[in-house]
Parts: sequence; C-alpha cells; structure tokens
Amino acid sequence: MKLKKPIIIFLIFISNLITYQNKYDSLIKDFKNNAISKEAILNRHIDLISGYADIISIFGNGIYQSTESGNSGFLNFIKFNSKENYFHADAIGGTKMEKTEGNLTGAGKIPIDKSVRDELNLAVHFNKVFNKLYHKLPDIKWMSYISENNFINRYPFIYSRDFRYTEDLKKQIFYTKAAPKENDSQKSVWTPVYLNRDKTELIVTYSIPIYYRKQFMGVVTIDFSNFRFKEMIDSKFESCLIDENGFVIASGHKKELGKEMISMEKFMDISDFTANTMKHMEVNKVKRINDYYVYSIRLANAPWKLFIRVPAWTILLESVLTTLPIMLICLFLLLTMNEAEKRKKTARLLRESIVELKSYQKLLESAAKMDFLTTTYNRRGYEEKLIEYMNEAEENKSPISVLIADIDFFKQYNDTYGHTAGDKLLINAADIMKRNVTKKDIVCRWGGEEFLILLFNKTYEEALRIAENIRKDIETSVTKLENFQTITFTITIGVAEYEKANNFDQCISSADKALYEGKEQGRNKVVGSRDIVTVP
Repeated sequence: MKLKKPIIIFLIFISNLITYQNKYDSLIKDFKNNAISKEAILNRHIDLISGYADIISIFGNGIYQSTESGNSGFLNFIKFNSKENYFHADAIGGTKMEKTEGNLTGAGKIPIDKSVRDELNLAVHFNKVFNKLYHKLPDIKWMSYISENNFINRYPFIYSRDFRYTEDLKKQIFYTKAAPKENDSQKSVWTPVYLNRDKTELIVTYSIPIYYRKQFMGVVTIDFSNFRFKEMIDSKFESCLIDENGFVIASGHKKELGKEMISMEKFMDISDFTANTMKHMEVNKVKRINDYYVYSIRLANAPWKLFIRVPAWTILLESVLTTLPIMLICLFLLLTMNEAEKRKKTARLLRESIVELKSYQKLLESAAKMDFLTTTYNRRGYEEKLIEYMNEAEENKSPISVLIADIDFFKQYNDTYGHTAGDKLLINAADIMKRNVTKKDIVCRWGGEEFLILLFNKTYEEALRIAENIRKDIETSVTKLENFQTITFTITIGVAEYEKANNFDQCISSADKALYEGKEQGRNKVVGSRDIVTVP
C-alpha cells in the first residue's frame, strides 16, 4: 500500500498534466482553425471580385469593338442643365429603367464628338454588368465608370441633385490609384480604407482601369462597405482587418469600428511597438504577444492583413478548468484506496488510461512524421525510416537508390493560379509518386515543391526506369482547379545510387546535382548521377 500510493499520486499528477496539455493544444488548434477558415472565406470573396473585374475589363474592350456600341437609346434621355453647366440622365428616374440603369452625368454640354459619344455608350453598356454584379454581391454599395472625358455613370441610379460628376472625382484615391501615373501595370487594385463623401461609413474600393488600344479611358470602381467584411471575420475571437497603411477596414467579435478611420494601434489599444511586432510577425503562426495569443494572415490577392487574437488567460483558465474534474476524481480514488475492491477498480482504470494515453501518443508521433498536405513522410519520418531500412539493407546487401524530384516552375503556378492550385499540384504529384513505388519505398516531401524518394532493393537502372515512369505520368496528368479550370505540369528528377563507401548525405547530394543538371537542360527530364560530366 505504501509503495503503490506514491506511484498512484505520481500517475495522477502526470494524467492531469497530460489532460491540461491536451486541452491547451486543442484550444490553440481551434483558435488557429478559426483563423484559417476566415482566411479562406476572405480569399474566396476577393477572388470572386477579381474574377468579375476581369469580366468587366474584357466587356469594356468588347463593347468598344462591337458595332452595337452605337445602338444604345439611353443617350436620348440625357439632358443639359444650362444653369449649372452639366448634363444628366435624370429623366429615367421613376421609369422601369431606373431599376437596371445608372445615372450618366458629366461636366459641360452634351458631347457631340463621335469618340466621346462612343465612350458614353460604353458607360451605358456597363449597366448590364453592373446590374448582374450588384445582385450577386450584396455588399456592393456603388459601381461607377469614371471617364477621362469628364463624365461618370453611377449605379444604382441616383438623381444628379444628390450626386453628379465633379472634377475632384479624378483626384480621389479610387481613381488615382488605378490611373497610369500610379499604376503602370494596368492591373486592378484595391484602395486603402477611406470615408465616403457623407463621412457616414468606411469604404474600400476595387478599381479597374479601362484601356482601349493601349489608351487609358477611365476607371470602373466597385465600392464595398466594411459591414460585409465584418460579417466574414466575425467569430468568438477578436479580429481586425487592416489595409496597407495600417488602418482598420473591419473588425469582428464585439468591438464596433464606428464612423471614422482608425489605426490598428488605437483600435486594439496597443502600443506602437506591439503593433509593429504584430505587423512583422510570421504569418500563419500562433504567437504569444504580451497578454494575447495572436494569429496573423496576409491575404493572397489583396494588400490587407487579418489579425485574430484571444486573451492568453482565457486559454489557460479553460485548460485548468478542464483538468479540475479529473483531479477531483483522482482525489476521491485516493480516499477509497483502503478498500480492496475499489483499489482494484482504480488500478484497472489507471491501466486503461495509460493504454489510451499511449495510443494517443503513438497517434501524435505518427502524425508528426507525415506531411499534412501530401500525406507523404516529412523529414522526421524519413530519417526514422532510413535508419530502420539501412540496417536491413546492410544485412541483406540490397541496393538503395535515391530520387530527388522538383516541380518545374512551381512559383509561376502559385503566382498565376493561387496557392490553392499549388497545393493541388503537390497533392497530385505525391499521389503519382506513391503509385509508382512499393509500399516499402519512402516518398518524402523534402521541402516546398521538392520530393525525395528512397527505393529499396532497386538498382540504379531500375531507379531510372521508375523515375521516367513518374515523369511521364505527371506530364500526362491533369489537375482540376476549383473554378473548373484544368492545368498540367512537369517535373524534373535526379537519380543516384547509394554507395557504401560514402555516407548517405553524399548520395542525396549526387541526386541533387543530377536534378540541377536536369533543370539546366530545360527541365521535364530524368538525369542520373552517372551521366553528369565532372570537371576535375
């Protein structure tokens, strides 16, 4: 009894410690997963907006080239206000057209020049796209086409007495940021957050430059209020979406942003030093900063960052509270140890707990050896398997070959199609590699887009054939993206055979040199280490 009691007390301490740690890890994981889900929602929404922007740009160019651009009867509604020297289409107000058209207003008299009239028709035709987009994205406030020729088409319809074209529109950030002077790439851009004209709400604008035959014509603007972004990032955790200047676009949880531009430092009530630490922290990682756990996200296709934080004490307290029931149970068991029947029951429960804990530990150890994305081994898993198989190979005197593979131009796929597409390429490549090797062979994600394959009981020549099969399978494979688009890709592979006179790192280095030689030869190749000409 005296000997068992200290052991049981020790086991109680260990079990409580493990319970606390498991709950702590679970809460941190929940916090991280919440942030990842918000990132996915924002990125999908921004990608959708970008897709519509491309349609608008293509549509504008198509209207310029179309003979239909001169057939719009809308221009018959345009009238000239001689008293205030501007033209408008207020006449469609109160008609059925008010629901599908915007108001066209501009400085001076109604243009008679054909090129400007054609552009007026373009602005009118934009209403078709504006109307569809306005109903598909409920967070849109306004859409406009602002012309270099001093007019604007504002959708949905608004009377000119409430809003019309003025010269200062072309000085606003939603125009200047997309115009050639600040945007020589001719790409669509997001503006920083700003207050609307009435200073009643915060707005961000997606601005799309419109060109025709390389001539800048004007800017299509899509205005979004911050309310929709607030809904997207809202959760039980405090969140803050900021623009490239450090001003808050939207906030989640219980904090209200108000009707003024405010910096992240002021909004979160943190020092400049803490804010700077957060802005430069590693993204997609949970980090303890002062009294908070913070997760930072850099959005893929917008110059914004999302910060999500939770008070550290809530994580710690909930972890402790989860441990308390187990602690009370253990204390109760200690009080009843003197009874033989309960002592046996306690011992059985402890044995079952230990078995369960060991099972959970093995599961964690197994997960730690695998790459989550591709379900291949990571470096830790590779190193453990290598030691096991090397001993077996030495006993059986069986050959070992190494393949190092690298996806060609992987960064270009990420830049062109996004990181989600890049992940699909990695998964596809890993699946093909695993299909072409035996269950005993090791497929390891070596880093980024690079894979290492260990082939056991395979000669150098057999390894070359397997590598070529993998290369051909990948070259002919098709990867489907979420938008039903398909892409193909290629891979370059270096092959080397392990020689007992050298250490295994030298074998990997030989395969890596062969891989580099394959890249130098134009990629999409299999190159063996014996085919490399070395200069003494």
